[in-house]
Amino acid sequence: MEIGTLAEWVAGISELLAVIVALFLPMYNAHRQNRKQEEQVLKVSFRIGKRVIQDKADHPETAMDKLESYQDLRKFSTVVSLVTDSTAVIIFLHDLDEILVEVDHGQLTAAKASQQIDSWHV
Repeated sequence: MEIGTLAEWVAGISELLAVIVALFLPMYNAHRQNRKQEEQVLKVSFRIGKRVIQDKADHPETAMDKLESYQDLRKFSTVVSLVTDSTAVIIFLHDLDEILVEVDHGQLTAAKASQQIDSWHV
């Protein structure tokens, strides 16, 4: 029984590595792309949420659901919820909505809500 030459071993290992890379590189690239999209969605949600809080602070007499920025956030959240499978995004949108409800009911000031959202550091 021959184990082969060093050159044959190097060639065999190289082929094995090439197969492994060919199989797993697309999965890795898809994972990176999903993370990038998740980060973008979180950043947009964060900015819209901050804008809603600022609009509510500027118009305290207006109900939250009457604010255009809040309506934009609701539409955005609905679309994102339908197309994402990211638990982090869904949880972020849910937590953001809870804070906005607290602001709307006067349980949380706009400044405190803004600080709380900033602490999430998206």
